[in-house]
Amino acid sequence: MKHPTANDQSGVKGSGYDAARSDRKDDHLNRWPFAQEIYRIAATGPRDWSVRVGVYGEWGSGKTSVLHFVESMARVDDHVVFSFNPWQYQSTEDLWKAFVEGLFSRIEELTKTKSPGSRNRQAKAVAGYVTKPLPTIVSLWKQEAGDVAKGGLGLLRKYLIFSADDLKQLTEILGKRRLIVTIDDLDRTDARFVPEILFALKDIMDVPGMAFICAFDPVVVGKLLGGSHAGFGDGMKFLEKIIDYPRWLPQPTKEQLASLAVADVEKFYNFVPSRDLDETIALLPKNPRAIRKFIRLIALMEHQIQRHHPYEIQWPILLAANVLKIQFPKLSHEILEDTGFWDGVYKVTFMGESEDNDIKTLVAKKITSVISHLEKQ
Repeated sequence: MKHPTANDQSGVKGSGYDAARSDRKDDHLNRWPFAQEIYRIAATGPRDWSVRVGVYGEWGSGKTSVLHFVESMARVDDHVVFSFNPWQYQSTEDLWKAFVEGLFSRIEELTKTKSPGSRNRQAKAVAGYVTKPLPTIVSLWKQEAGDVAKGGLGLLRKYLIFSADDLKQLTEILGKRRLIVTIDDLDRTDARFVPEILFALKDIMDVPGMAFICAFDPVVVGKLLGGSHAGFGDGMKFLEKIIDYPRWLPQPTKEQLASLAVADVEKFYNFVPSRDLDETIALLPKNPRAIRKFIRLIALMEHQIQRHHPYEIQWPILLAANVLKIQFPKLSHEILEDTGFWDGVYKVTFMGESEDNDIKTLVAKKITSVISHLEKQ
């Protein structure tokens, strides 16, 4: 299985409606000041510190965008930045091999020099290949790892524990620069690897001048930890020992979410009246990914919308139907697929030919009936 390149530094992770933001001009949720705080913690502490910062937030809240902003700030100041995503790996050997290879390659690429301790690691890696450059040696690690480092942490210990001379050389190579590592999607990573990754961050990679910024949902990771070992409890106490600076993403305001929705609408399509859109956004979950999922659903209607005159389209109904799909998937299916119910809505709304001429009462009866049916199931 071929994995994405570990040290991809393009700053563009995916595309489309759900892509994380990399440019400050797209920061409709005002995450930039929060990212500045994270960056200052990582880049301005004492040189003899190693720092672990947690960017905490639920699924879809914009953690990856914050990492992108931090990475862009660090590059402007000429720090060495390495981004890593552990969820894509299927074994600890592959995970740590990719991490070590990517980290050393990044140091060498940006500093135009060999990474600290490379000669020692070459000697330890494969006897007789000391004269070869590190990238060549790296290509030989996989075979060796299968023989002498069956545990992933064994590989990490072997190639990422620096001697006093190594640390001196690392300091000389970096100068005033910091080595900043961003780790994303820990809450999506295989549960078997999570304790090992956190342990490595605290004990093995406690290297002066290095800063680790990890983005994840601590509730999810805490449950993973608790499920892996009874001694971890709910996992939150264990996280407190690992993460030096936990920072929760602020909850986006209604105005910020509306700004995000309008910006996406203007970027991808502009056939929805802004007034109706603003009123509908307030009904959605206060989560950026939910907003973008809603935008995708609206986008699917574009072809049908273009077949009608503007006066034929009841935007409040169309938008509300898609809110139901986001908020209550089962409920929305039962309601939206009931043609008899919609015939009743049509008669009340346009014809006034219903025994019950109150649209709110009609809808309330239908919802009550559906909920009762779903509960029975």
